[in-house]
Amino acid sequence: MTSAAATLGAPARRAGLRLGLGPALAMACALVCAFVGYPLLSSLGVFQLDEVVKVFRASNSEPMVNSLLLAAFTIVPSTIIGVLLAWLCARTNLPGRSLISGLVSISFVIPVLLTSVAYIFLFGRNSGLVNRVFADVLGGPLYNVYSFSGVVLLSVLHTYPLVFFTTLGGLSKMNPELEEAGQVAGLSPAGVFLKITVRTIMPSIMAGVTFVVAESLTVLAAPLLLGAPIQLRFMTTELFGTIVVESNLAAAIALSIPLVALTLAAVALQARLMGGAGSARYVVVGGKGARSETVQLKRWKWPLTLFAWTPVFMSLVLPVATLLAAAFMDRWWKGLRLSNFSLRNFQFLAGDSSTLLAIGNSLLLAFGVAVAMAITGALLAILVAGEQTPLKRAIRGLAAIPLGLPHVVAAVLILLAWYGAPFRLGGSIWILAFGYVFVMIPYALRTCDAARGQIDSSLGEAASIAGMGNVQTWRYVMLPLMKSGIVITFVIVFLFTIKEFSLTALVYGADTITLPVLVYTLLEGGSYERTAAASMLLLLLTVLGLVLASKVFRVSMNNLKV
Repeated sequence: MTSAAATLGAPARRAGLRLGLGPALAMACALVCAFVGYPLLSSLGVFQLDEVVKVFRASNSEPMVNSLLLAAFTIVPSTIIGVLLAWLCARTNLPGRSLISGLVSISFVIPVLLTSVAYIFLFGRNSGLVNRVFADVLGGPLYNVYSFSGVVLLSVLHTYPLVFFTTLGGLSKMNPELEEAGQVAGLSPAGVFLKITVRTIMPSIMAGVTFVVAESLTVLAAPLLLGAPIQLRFMTTELFGTIVVESNLAAAIALSIPLVALTLAAVALQARLMGGAGSARYVVVGGKGARSETVQLKRWKWPLTLFAWTPVFMSLVLPVATLLAAAFMDRWWKGLRLSNFSLRNFQFLAGDSSTLLAIGNSLLLAFGVAVAMAITGALLAILVAGEQTPLKRAIRGLAAIPLGLPHVVAAVLILLAWYGAPFRLGGSIWILAFGYVFVMIPYALRTCDAARGQIDSSLGEAASIAGMGNVQTWRYVMLPLMKSGIVITFVIVFLFTIKEFSLTALVYGADTITLPVLVYTLLEGGSYERTAAASMLLLLLTVLGLVLASKVFRVSMNNLKV
């Protein structure tokens, strides 16, 4: 009798639980509408068709053509490096393969702004240290990084890890029996790799390629630092100039349209290749978890080791070593002389009010937004879980929109929504915080949603049967079990916010300068040595974030590939 009553009462309790979630869902919808929907709607108020027509005129085609060429020239080297490097680390006896894999992850976390600054120090046409060394021998610079090829180089160094990550994921889930069958058929290791491995994990590779396209189309730091000084125009630098120099929001919205269209096309292609959101079908080739046989490189061992370390050296070791050396130099152009080294640059920054303000703003924004997004992501994931109603689907869909928007475009939307009337947040720390929330909501929801999806719904029902209300169920059941996802969300948002440049450069004010913007302003002011010192401070905060993530929070580097 009691058992029957409990059974009959379960649907009623579940109905009561759904009814109790109604106000919470409405609040969640209002939250997403405020931080995502409102900025999107704000763009309609300044939309002008004639500005859109100007963008697509032949006379104004240079930025679009250059951006497309940048993406095209980035794809091939990034794909070759990423795929081959992933295979060497996952399938062969390459010396130091675990170390290389970890260093690739770190190189991706380092801001492309800092890598660009380092290469300016080394290969600037007149003042680059390497070019100064070879000037007497060659009669000119060895390589001028202020060029289209320089922008491509920086783009490749920043994006090859994306192909590396997706390819490594595909290899880790691939059925090794397919490769073993190729070996039995008499194929060489190279033949197995090209004819079986690459073809089998092609969806994973192409998913990485689409990430490369999206990143190269929307990057701002390298085109701004290397292209703008020689009047080389890209879509992102045109947007930057339209906002910072001209303050023409209508033109900025018009410029955003082709950039958003291209980025959304790349994201849509990536989602299709991955088999839809939340699907892992693109990497699961077989159901067995057998361990693959390690390929012996033999005579190719050391040439391939040199190949593997080259991109790591160029994207991580060389930039960091360059910035570290320059940070302790009195005059960069004097070179590596003992008398040229001192702590003068750091002493200046320690007493500089702008630097202290930038450090404080960066830490405040990174920590505050990370906490807010971890909590918001967890609650949204709980609320939109279960049976998908139209409201839940609307929340998910709206929250996912910023995923396909370049950060420079997001900056335009944030300015339109929050800078002027009626909120007048321009120049305050809040407008930056709202901008970071706008671009990070998709990542927070997806990461926490994955953690929520691992919890059996019967646990929530059991808590309801035990007499717990919604809040108690969340507090004592759901949130503790989602702890790892919440922590990963915090770390991802913290690392993003501490190094974000594209959005910040368009939105910041005199009192809301951050470390990445400080690095840029010091470089524009011609103070190379202080730029390097400020870069090291930013790099230090980024590395500390990684160390805390791995040592304190026990977060694997494999979970930080956003």
